[in-house]
Amino acid sequence: MSTTNALNEYAGFFSITNASSSQRSLVGATIGTGGAGYFEIFNSTNTSDALYVKTNGLGSAGIFEIDNLLSVNEAAIQAKTNSDFGPAGSFRIFNSLSCGSAVQASTNGKGDAVAGFGGSGRGGYFTTSSDEPALEAFTLGTGSAFTARHKGSSGSIAVFKDDQTPVARIDKAGVGYFNGGTQNSGADLAEAFDVWGELKTYEPGDVLVISQEQDRTVEKSMSSYSNLIAGVYATKPGVLLTEENIDTDLSDKVPMGIVGVIPTKICNEGGPINRGDMLVTASLPGYAMKADLQKVEVGQVLGKALENFSGQTGKIKVLVSIW
Repeated sequence: MSTTNALNEYAGFFSITNASSSQRSLVGATIGTGGAGYFEIFNSTNTSDALYVKTNGLGSAGIFEIDNLLSVNEAAIQAKTNSDFGPAGSFRIFNSLSCGSAVQASTNGKGDAVAGFGGSGRGGYFTTSSDEPALEAFTLGTGSAFTARHKGSSGSIAVFKDDQTPVARIDKAGVGYFNGGTQNSGADLAEAFDVWGELKTYEPGDVLVISQEQDRTVEKSMSSYSNLIAGVYATKPGVLLTEENIDTDLSDKVPMGIVGVIPTKICNEGGPINRGDMLVTASLPGYAMKADLQKVEVGQVLGKALENFSGQTGKIKVLVSIW
């Protein structure tokens, strides 16, 4: 043991002066039940670090390892604090040009690379003052990039705020609330429906009617001025409704657009089509045509044409609104 009362002297100093040596200048080992090393500052006004580790080489400043397969709950590094405000751990990069991560965690096992647990506080907190996102999640696998799970008795799965003002949230039942509404890339509202016959015989733009062969099923229109008109096989629905659960595979159904702008198969059976013309089912399966206002009845109108058409068959955008 070595002690000193001098202001600028070490109580102990260990050095290897041979540059070729690969040995450690200090080794602490024990076969007992105590620790192999212990560092403590007794002066309560001391602002220095109890342990400072630095390297000018190319290796790590410190490596902590548990080499015991029987160790279950212990950590290679355990940081504690009894401070009212200070963190148990702080990792910082002082080089402003660095692109490295202040904290990097990885695992070769099946556990989590990072796990956070909060008492009465948050389990995690991320903030940034740059133009980059405070948190980014991505995956190279086939699982979800991000999953939020709520196991409490009440509350929301997710809440989104503008500063301190909530603007959107998703509750425990999966219902979304948005103060400013939603904007989708599609232009119609559709609902998933079963079809009568083989799914592969249907395509986007098909005019669909209620099937008389099976409940809650649609099929291609087969006759003109059908009162069973239901909608159009949507190309890219903005909203898709379904009675199924969120994880149900809907690949065996068609998205039937019931209102909105939908590319629709049309023919010249009723004559050339002009913008604003009312459309009804044609005798050509899956097609619509211009309605004769002297013949059309309530319940037969598919919608109104948004484009002119003078060919034999084709597709135009239709403002679908059945009446």
